[in-house]
Amino acid sequence: MSAQFSAGVELKPSTIERGAQPGEVIDEVFTLVNVSNTEQVYYLLTKDISGVGDEGMPIFADAGAEVTGFELSTWVSYSPDPITLKPKETKDVPVKISVP
Repeated sequence: MSAQFSAGVELKPSTIERGAQPGEVIDEVFTLVNVSNTEQVYYLLTKDISGVGDEGMPIFADAGAEVTGFELSTWVSYSPDPITLKPKETKDVPVKISVP
């Protein structure tokens, strides 16, 4: 007897690159996909990036890190409710970006 377990999540798009003017509000939609074989509960959060590593991977800022004025996580709002997805299920997640 053997069991196979697949876990994971997919978020599309993985990045948004666009210009914005001060005071502009941008509405975006991300698609969250449960790629596992079991029901999963997802909790969304935002984190600031303090830099980029040698291989292009983001370096996330520690909570309570020095404030530089370039923190973007405060610009983003979305429903804080957990998202429960059945296996292979997808859900669109509306996100609002408010440029100060």
